Amino acid sequence: MPQTTGQRRQSPPRRPRACLPCTKAKARCQYENNEIGDGCNRCRRLSISCAPQTTKSLRKPRQVKSKDGLENTHVLAVPDQAHHELLTNSEAVNGVPWETGIGTVPQGHQSIPYHSKPLPSGSATSPHLPSSPGFGVSWEQAQTAVNDFVMIFTAHFPFITLDPDVTAQQLFIEKPLLFRAILMIAIDFTPSKRREIRRSVDAWIGQHLLVMEEQSLGTLQGLIVYIAWANPHFYSDRKATQLIYLAIGLAHSLGITKGRSLEDTQARKEAEINEEHRAFLACYYIVAFDSFQFGRANPLASSYVQYCVEALERSAEFPTDFLLIKLVRFRQFIGQIPTIYQGICEMNWCREISDDGSERLEEIRKDLDDFMSDIAHKHPKFLLLWSLQHSALIQLHLPMTYVAPDSAGGSKLQLECMKYCLEASRTAVGMAKSFSPDGFLYAPFTTLTDFVSMIIATSRILLVEVDGWDREKARQIIDLKACIDEILAKLKTTKIVKAERVAAAAAANPSSYAPSSPEEEKQDGILIFERLIETIRDWLDGKGVFYANKDHSTQDVTNEQSLSTPIYASPQSPQWNFTFFFEYLLRVNPSSIL
Repeated sequence: MPQTTGQRRQSPPRRPRACLPCTKAKARCQYENNEIGDGCNRCRRLSISCAPQTTKSLRKPRQVKSKDGLENTHVLAVPDQAHHELLTNSEAVNGVPWETGIGTVPQGHQSIPYHSKPLPSGSATSPHLPSSPGFGVSWEQAQTAVNDFVMIFTAHFPFITLDPDVTAQQLFIEKPLLFRAILMIAIDFTPSKRREIRRSVDAWIGQHLLVMEEQSLGTLQGLIVYIAWANPHFYSDRKATQLIYLAIGLAHSLGITKGRSLEDTQARKEAEINEEHRAFLACYYIVAFDSFQFGRANPLASSYVQYCVEALERSAEFPTDFLLIKLVRFRQFIGQIPTIYQGICEMNWCREISDDGSERLEEIRKDLDDFMSDIAHKHPKFLLLWSLQHSALIQLHLPMTYVAPDSAGGSKLQLECMKYCLEASRTAVGMAKSFSPDGFLYAPFTTLTDFVSMIIATSRILLVEVDGWDREKARQIIDLKACIDEILAKLKTTKIVKAERVAAAAAANPSSYAPSSPEEEKQDGILIFERLIETIRDWLDGKGVFYANKDHSTQDVTNEQSLSTPIYASPQSPQWNFTFFFEYLLRVNPSSIL
């Protein structure tokens, strides 16, 4: 039949649907030439993954009866976001490495169906894994990093535990942020490579947590590991505080900061509940350092903390839970200090002890002794716990150096507390010299914070001017300079060990190592901590704290005191903690610790 001239008009091309990031951000989603291509204009401009929206069918899943009469529910083929990213961010897609967070699903690739349980390895429907996990790292390196995290890092920070048999591929799929964080801290990278991975993790957090509002326990665990180890400027960095409160917000959204209903608890496995308890206690533990540093109340302090502690104590699922419980209890003891001293959480200069303060101090001291009764004294394995006990005793009595007593009884109590603080400082200083180089290499920021807190608190005892307090005798009792010199010697050894490991790893896998510039070398975490301790030592030396150098520094101290009592030596000075100490150092020598 001859073709008629009045042919049907071709319909205009259908406009693509707004992508998921633009929908979340409530922003206009436009595609160049109305084609999906490499993503929408906004996603390409922001260098984020342009993921399509997924629509869930309203139809119920089809019920299929098996031969034995039982019903098996077939899950609808709804694309899973985590698996979708596996395709969009793998090295196989458009040649873009997954760590950049850029890439789209090429034509011909099908979204991977959602499965209610992890697929067994070797399954025909298992998601496709890239040839390497990215960053020039092999799967063998990644597995070694995961094993080291399980065996070594968890012993220093027991809040994130993994099954000893977990594989790197499984972690890559199920907990991508935790996988990235472990790679960054557990592989001996150069500072340049570590900085590259840190930027990738920051981009992942921004895209998935803030833009796409993803919420999962694995994401919270990855964020906690990132906070605990990744920031060398833990003492003066706003980013650390922001990440801590981002983790708290995520914990609230997941509903793990309060007890669940009885029905929900009974329907879940004990291991799952314990995992949530550890993540919540990790948030409480980390924010406790930030709160005490800046004189704020801990927002997670509640009876639920004790509930989680007791639940883990009954379960005894992992041996490291013993250490976790001890760490949390120490922060609980320190958290009681604001109830004894009025104004300590408002950063007031002058503090007063509560009416029952003397009884409360005695009660907490007794509780601390009872708490450590089941720990072998001076056993190398429990050195950290004994150090923390003496650190808690120091923090408990140190605020008495700010009190201005108005009676003979108050003055007597003040001097007694300073003697307790002096004795605890002397023991803590001795234990600090026994800390191993490996301890510094694997230590989270919380352990480093305790070290610096001990030095700062001890320096307060050796500097403060209180009637009846013999500073010169205190400086003879505590050899703080020998302690600091010993710590610096250990840090130098740590740097040598780390350099040897990086060199060996670079020789074995040269593709995953980029040389660092001199400026990047300065950002190495161990080097930054060493520079920090050196700055504190030099400052204290100049103030006459070290008894051996008394004659050398007498003139400087005399000149400073000729006008008035120095602010750092006055009982009315601000709280002698990170905030005041580092603000003072920054004014004196900003380049020394930044």
